[in-house]
Formats: sequence, structure tokens, C-alpha cells
Amino acid sequence: MQQYSRTKVTKAGKALCDEDYHDERELEKLMNVLSFWRFEHDLPLKSAFQLIQDVVLNIDKSSTFGNRLKRLSYIVKKLQRWETMKLGNVRDIGGCRDIVFYCVTGNG
Repeated sequence: MQQYSRTKVTKAGKALCDEDYHDERELEKLMNVLSFWRFEHDLPLKSAFQLIQDVVLNIDKSSTFGNRLKRLSYIVKKLQRWETMKLGNVRDIGGCRDIVFYCVTGNG
């Protein structure tokens, strides 16, 4: 997969947000940049997810876990909602969640 600079990623995000492209070929190039940026978050997400599982399963083996990368269309919609946001600065492209059933109660 081709690498893109943060500047190129930011420009692609702005063009997608503003729908500033002239044809399907240009749109495809912009979507390739967005896909690259999204995929850049996959390994850190997997690492964080594994760390959370390792810690939480020591506390509650019945916990449920999930993780995902944000869909491409939702990334574009987020950029459109927040006019000052740049694609290179979006912080929630990936996320993980766990549901813990173990509950600690205390006296007092």
C-alpha cells in the first residue's frame, strides 16, 4: 500500500469533505488516501485491544470485547460536521470496548 504524508491526508480529507473532485478517478484517489489513513490505525487498535483483554480477563473471564475502525463514510461525515477538523487530526478512527460483569462492592 502506498504511503501518504499527513499533509496529503489532510488535503484529501478536505477535498472529500467539500466534494471538491472532478471525476470518479479523482474520487478513487482521494478514497485510497482515506483508506490508507484508516488502515494506519489498525495495528495500534489491535495492540490496545490485546492489552485491554489481557488486563480485564485477569479480573473477569466472562467479559465481552469488541473493536472496530470507523467506516469510511462516517469519517467523511464527521469532517463535514466539524468544519475546522482535519483528517490528519481525527482521533477516533478506531475504538475498542469491553463489557465487564464483575462488580466490586465495599462497605461504607
